[in-house]
Amino acid sequence: MINKRQAIRNVTRDDTSLSNTAIKRAVKTRYDLTIESNEITAVLGNYADRRFSGKSGQTQLILAAQYLRQMGGDIRQAVRLLHLCGSNQTGEEEAL
Repeated sequence: MINKRQAIRNVTRDDTSLSNTAIKRAVKTRYDLTIESNEITAVLGNYADRRFSGKSGQTQLILAAQYLRQMGGDIRQAVRLLHLCGSNQTGEEEAL
């Protein structure tokens, strides 16, 4: 018999960005186990922290890596510019 933690790992092996509801459903279907959100969080972390870590987050990761390369790999410079864009209240077009 598989334990709940391993069941969670197995259903999220290919995509950790699945929502807690989707994970619960998959574990129930595949292993006939009922799990709670706190069990998912204990294994994978908060959904807010992992939602870009799986397949759905790959595009954002690629864009972030490209941006960092454009900044010459200087993380501090990249963060400064992101803060500047974030503080611009007039819109995205002006920040670019």
